Amino acid sequence: MDPSKSNSLIASSKSTDSGLQALLHPLALLTVSDYITRHTLRNQEGPIVGALIGQQNSRKISVDHAFECKLDISDSGVIINQTWFEERVQQYRDVHKEPFLDLVGWFTLTPTSGPQPHHLPIHEQILEKFCDAPILLAFHPDGFNGSGFTGGKLPLTIYEGVRELEGSAAPARDPADTDKIMTVDGEESQMKLLFRELPYRIESGEAEMIGVDFIARAAGNPSAVDVHSTQNSQKEPSDRKGKAKAAPEIQDPDAGKMDDLDQHLSSDDKEVLTFLKSKMNAIRMLQNRIRLLIVYLESLPQHYLTDKEALDSSFVTSNEGAPPSAGVGGTEIDFPILRSIQAILNCLMLVQPPDTAAFNKEMTSEMHGVSLIALMATMTRSLKDLNDLNRKFKIVEGHRHNHARKSHHPAETEHPQPISEINPSILRALGDFSKGTKGPFSSG
Repeated sequence: MDPSKSNSLIASSKSTDSGLQALLHPLALLTVSDYITRHTLRNQEGPIVGALIGQQNSRKISVDHAFECKLDISDSGVIINQTWFEERVQQYRDVHKEPFLDLVGWFTLTPTSGPQPHHLPIHEQILEKFCDAPILLAFHPDGFNGSGFTGGKLPLTIYEGVRELEGSAAPARDPADTDKIMTVDGEESQMKLLFRELPYRIESGEAEMIGVDFIARAAGNPSAVDVHSTQNSQKEPSDRKGKAKAAPEIQDPDAGKMDDLDQHLSSDDKEVLTFLKSKMNAIRMLQNRIRLLIVYLESLPQHYLTDKEALDSSFVTSNEGAPPSAGVGGTEIDFPILRSIQAILNCLMLVQPPDTAAFNKEMTSEMHGVSLIALMATMTRSLKDLNDLNRKFKIVEGHRHNHARKSHHPAETEHPQPISEINPSILRALGDFSKGTKGPFSSG
């Protein structure tokens, strides 16, 4: 159902008209989630209200930090304690000067239909005294029960405040103290504060990614909440008297053993164990979701899963406005879910191809080619090592042969007689012979 038809505070204009986009940082989401968890588990009274700190660049609003607010009760309803809030916002401004962060909006809990009239006093207070265009980050507690938030979508919606002109032809809406009077062509018209949904996306820096990864690893222990506990609460079987049967509690028998084992492990072993536990929890979650899909498909009529013509005719009928038929137990046929399941099955073909024989043949051929290249590389390295060994052997053998020859013929190894020890008469005879004169060794 269109939210604008069920909630009079939702504007009729589209979010694309303003061009605004919100950028949510994980740190702000973790802060809001922690505040909601503590408030719920401690059974605290009063609404959950907090402020959002960030910055606005052009048409993008980033939400970097969040903190809870102190509330007061006034004649118009619940509002924020102004003195306390001003001091707290100023503290954030003093700390976050580069880049400069300021108040950009607030957060609270709302139903999936959108903000309610008791949320208007707080928004008007922030709008008039602290921020020109605050945004509203609305968390939906009923979204955790699986109503409308599937496929990993966060149970939250971001709104911006807008004022729309209400004429005489406009549908009647609940009056509020925030109505403004505007004169157009001599007639008085009301300008009422409404909320318009904004698109958003998650954006994180390197430091936030490291922090979120650390939190995710710390959460991967046996004491983590069972993922199918909420699913079991939704699908509790009931007897004929209308009383729901109590679901059996699922306990991990190895939890005590794992705690005793952690006391005898080093820090590195604990880190590896935590990583393995997170993988185990992820596999359990995948198994539970696959089981949920199987239960949904089994509840549908059999011909919808086997007869393509019947499925196409039902799809055409649903597009023409007729209500879709129901399966076993009154389960309505949801074609977007069926298309999503079919898309997952198409992706499975990449993991396990239909033609297994051809795939195995191609994989064997590729494996043989890689093995052959690896064998040729090994042979090349072996030939290089043999070449080096042969060169070193020749060097060693040459030195050994020279040493053996010198040991058998020591005279060949004696040094020649120095020139200073030769007889001077021999030197003079050699000199006369070189000049052509007769000496003692001349033939004439």
